[in-house]
Amino acid sequence: MKTTRILLLTATLAFAGCASFPTAQQNASADHGPYPANYEEIVHTYIAKTFKDPYSVRDLEIQKPRKGWFTGAPLFGEPSAYYGWDVIFTVNAKNSFGAYTGRQQIDLLVRNGQVIKVMNLTHPELTGGDINRAMPPP
Repeated sequence: MKTTRILLLTATLAFAGCASFPTAQQNASADHGPYPANYEEIVHTYIAKTFKDPYSVRDLEIQKPRKGWFTGAPLFGEPSAYYGWDVIFTVNAKNSFGAYTGRQQIDLLVRNGQVIKVMNLTHPELTGGDINRAMPPP
């Protein structure tokens, strides 16, 4: 019983050590890649490839990119943090049932003109943050 507790405590500490967030200073000094001047085109391409009905998009608002990061999963071979440019947009579009979903805020992490991570900020449970799961192959 005591061995189980020690093992559980050790595992908890090990996992906690892997889940660290970059500080504001680390984010500011990190290499985020070039500024995505074509960020609006990147958002439109993302919508065209991933939305059930991209032609139903309403109320699209795209914010200007700012330096950002997403956490990675070092235990699964990922870096501890991904750095790039956060391109946040708000959109209302139809779902699979043909009904509008309501305004949702989506965060795309863009690096070198490519979306590398995605997070639905309105409903984080809908995305895993991994572009490979969020976007179908070309």
